[in-house]
Formats: sequence, C-alpha cells, structure tokens
Amino acid sequence: MTHFDMLIRGGTIVDGSGSARFQGDVGITDGVITAIGPSVDGEADEVMDATGLIVAPGVLDLHTHYDAQVHWDPYCTGQSWNGVTSVVIGNCGFGYAPAHPESREQLMLMMGTAEQVPVSAQREIFKHWDWETFPEWMDHLRSIPKGINLLSYLPVNALLIYVMGEDSRHRAATAEEMRVMKQLLNEAMDAGAVGMSFSHLSDMNAAKEGDGSPFPADIHPAEDLYELAGVLRDRGQGFIEAFTNAPGVDFREVAEGVARASGRPVIHNLAGPWPSAPDHHGDILAWMTRCAEEGLQIYSQPMEPYWLEFSLEYFNSWERLPFFVEFVHASVEEKIRFASDPQFIEDAKRAYNPLILGGAGGPWETYVLITAHGATEYEKYEGTSLGEITEAEGRHMLDVLFDILAKSRMQAEWKSFPAISDAATYAEVIRHPHMLVGGSDGGAHLTFMGGSWSTQFISWLVRDEGLLTLEELHHRMSGYQAEVIGLDRRGLLRQGYAADLMVYDYDTIGGPDKTLVIRDVPGDGGAFRRATPAEGIRWVIVNGKVIHENGKSTGVTPGRMLSVLGPETDARLREAV
Repeated sequence: MTHFDMLIRGGTIVDGSGSARFQGDVGITDGVITAIGPSVDGEADEVMDATGLIVAPGVLDLHTHYDAQVHWDPYCTGQSWNGVTSVVIGNCGFGYAPAHPESREQLMLMMGTAEQVPVSAQREIFKHWDWETFPEWMDHLRSIPKGINLLSYLPVNALLIYVMGEDSRHRAATAEEMRVMKQLLNEAMDAGAVGMSFSHLSDMNAAKEGDGSPFPADIHPAEDLYELAGVLRDRGQGFIEAFTNAPGVDFREVAEGVARASGRPVIHNLAGPWPSAPDHHGDILAWMTRCAEEGLQIYSQPMEPYWLEFSLEYFNSWERLPFFVEFVHASVEEKIRFASDPQFIEDAKRAYNPLILGGAGGPWETYVLITAHGATEYEKYEGTSLGEITEAEGRHMLDVLFDILAKSRMQAEWKSFPAISDAATYAEVIRHPHMLVGGSDGGAHLTFMGGSWSTQFISWLVRDEGLLTLEELHHRMSGYQAEVIGLDRRGLLRQGYAADLMVYDYDTIGGPDKTLVIRDVPGDGGAFRRATPAEGIRWVIVNGKVIHENGKSTGVTPGRMLSVLGPETDARLREAV
C-alpha cells in the first residue's frame, strides 16, 4: 500500500486549470503531489478530512513588497492567511541589492518613502547587512526562515544607483556603464532573479524621495530600460514589471518598448478599474489587445478592490500632487501648522485634483471618518464620508478636512472606499486574457493597507455575485499566472506538482471589513502594520506542510526561493547556503 506524508480525503478539487471540479483525494510526499484522483488508495502520516471543503491550489501574488517584512514575519501575513503561498518581491524597482555599503541607507529610505516600510524597522532587521551583489542577497534570502515561497526581481533603482550613483537621475548610461548593468542583470538571473522591475512615472509617482525628487528609474532615459530588457531576449528567460500607468499619468509606451526589446512577458501596472477614471480600464484592455495582435506579451494587473484605513500622520499618497509633497514629509507639528494656515488651505483648494488621486486612495470626498480623535465637534459625523460632512457643514471640503486634521493633531482615522465596488466591471476586467489578478502590494504601506483580495474575490465575485465560476477564478489566481511567468510545476493540483494548497469552506470564506492592527514591527516601539485575517480557510499548505490551520500559524517554515529558470535552478536554490 502506498504511503504518503499527507493525504487529503473527500474534498471538492478545483485544480487551477479551469477544468470542472471533482470529488477526490490528494496524496502528498516530500512536498510534492504524488497522487490525485477520485479515490487515492494508501495510508499517510497525516490524513485530513476535507469533506464539504474546496481543495484548490495556493494563490500566486505577483506584486508584493515583502522584501523587509519576511525578516520578522516569515508568513507574510495577511496574504498567506488568505491562501497565498508564493509571492514576487522586488517590485516597482525597489529593493536591497545590488548595494554598495554607502548606499544601503539610501535604499532603505527609498523603501520607506515609496512603500512606507518604517526605516527604523529596516535598520533593525538589516543591522548585520552582509551582502553587496544580488546573488549574495539571494543567498541571504535562502538562509532565513520562510513560511511561503518567494521569487524576486532585480530592482532597477538599486541597479542604477549601484552603477551610476546620482548621475542616474540626470543622464543616460555610458557604454561602459550599460555593459556593467547588463552583466549584473545576467548575474542576478543566473542566481534566480525572475527579471527586472521599475516604475517610470516622471514626477507623477505617488511616492518620491524624502526631498520630493523622483526616484531614478522614474526619470531615467527609457532607451536604457529598453537596452537592459534586451538581456531577457538574449536569454529567452524571465519577465519584467513596468509600473507606467495610473489615472492622470500615462507612460504605457515605455512598457510597450520593453516588451518589444525583450520579447518576454511584461507586467504593466495598473489597469484599474477606478470609479474616478471610468474609461481608464477599457483603454488599457484595448491597448493590450492591440499589443497582443502585434505579438507583444503585455499583461496588466487590476487595482485590487481594497480599502485603506489611515491617519494623516502616516499617509503619504497625497504626494501624487506635487503641492502636497512638503506636507506629506513634514512632522506632525509642521502638518498641524499647515492645516491651520488659511493661505495653505486656499492654495490646496487650487491644487486638489480628484482624478490624479484615483489611484492613491481615491478622491478625498469619499473618505469616511472612522474616529475624530479629539476633534470633538466632528464626532457626530463618525461613519460619514467627508463629502457628506462638507454638505452638512455648508463649508468647502478642504476647510472641513484641514480643520479635522488640525484639531485631531493628525490622529483622526479615515477609511477609503473600495477601489472598485462594481462587480460586473471588475469581472469584465479580470476575464481579459492579458489580465493577471493578484497584486496586493503586500508588505508595503504597512500603516494603511492590509487587503485580502484572494478570499474577497471568491466570496464576492463567485459566491455572492455569481459573475465568475470557481474554476475560472482559481485558474486566474494560480495556474494561469504560473503559466505566464514560466513558474515550473506550480499553480495546479497535478501529480508531480508542488503541494501548495488552500482548503476552505466555500459557504463561509471571506473576511472582516476592518483590518487588524498588529504591533510586531521591529525598531521604533510605536510602529505597527495592518492585515486582514481570513474566515473559512481550514488549511494553507506550502510545499506539503500546513502553515496555517483555522487561521492559526503552525510555526513551520517550509517556504523556498523560487525562480522561473527551470527545475535545475530551483533545485540549486533549495541547497543549503
């Protein structure tokens, strides 16, 4: 009789391929699915009764920033609570390698301003920073405990600074600098990097350096990005992330340029949909269709239907509007002075642009006041949108907003509306053949984001709205994405594939409408992060080991570094450092 490490019996199997579900069993040995079918004969060290439950592949999240958080939270919560078993880090051009010793602080400050990972936490977890090159960074990641699997881009900002320093903001690379950068990209991919990532948004990126200047890749000549992309063409491997679009800013021609230069998949961000820019997603979908007809492999990602919870002490997305950069980076006391200054408020009224803010928390009139925190005359409006408060007060919206901010000393808490609440539009977007779902931004914006897109999609788009089938959605969340990026033997429940699974109760899967505040962030004692727990998930399994059971972590850390370079590279990444 066959012996398995784990045998999941009697579940409804949705295998991630889009094929019809079936009742059956899954046998797992050494982290691999070794048997799957309507009835698997055998015994096991651990038999799990999945009667009445859905057994599906673990979810793949292609857009995260867990580069730092995985060092203190090996499970990368809350995404793994919600069934995510593999994530891609190093997105948007931000990361920690390559790095000269003198540029380490700069890279941490970039991650702090761009992705709101507290610099004090980064300094604490990286106080024994012992790498310089990207291969050494990969060795470091291999050496730390991981509850889930990680893949990593080579971040272009780090590459530009390493080779060109501050000159990277002002000029193109010389022939010798380009030769070195290509060599470093090749070395990174030899070590397991999936490709390269960058943002190219000029001075319209919602995040900037502490002095308000754009990040290097945002303003670096696009022709250098095209030349770097040629490395992937020469190798015939990898993919590229290009953040070039949001409402009010459009550099999609750069994403198209790297697709032409590389001949490889390019993941463009972001497609929307956004209520504040109702035509944006349709334009992007039509563009991708045209690109596909020309043989270009351009994909995009939707704006996940998350909400934000925040105070203006920490929230930085206003810097999408250049006028507010100084406000965003000011101390609390300085922000209070701004908010109490009539001239500043009048200037702010002229600078306010709800379209530009569509991809940065949404128009301010949609913010809902959660708690007034000392602005006592506004306590009666808690649970009410700023637009409704403004109407009730009979005053200009920005007079009301800055009055609340000043009187609460920036501590008033707000909740943004979900990025999209129109289920039919959302289903239309993610059905597009060049749309890749799964871009949580997890590990970034710690104090105001903590979404749970995978369980939200199941409960909202499938169960409650009936706009997608469960088979369609799991295909889009796992198998299809793995196929596009070239991830070997993951994303499907098939014999010989890695045993990354989520097992859940279809009737109860979902989550609360409020995030948890978690105070586990190292460094500054006041730092915190938000995350959304899942409801209805019985087990999350990574490489054949249960990492969460009924929402509780088990303490095991079976996660691995993965690549898209084939089984030989993946095997090498599993070797001890």
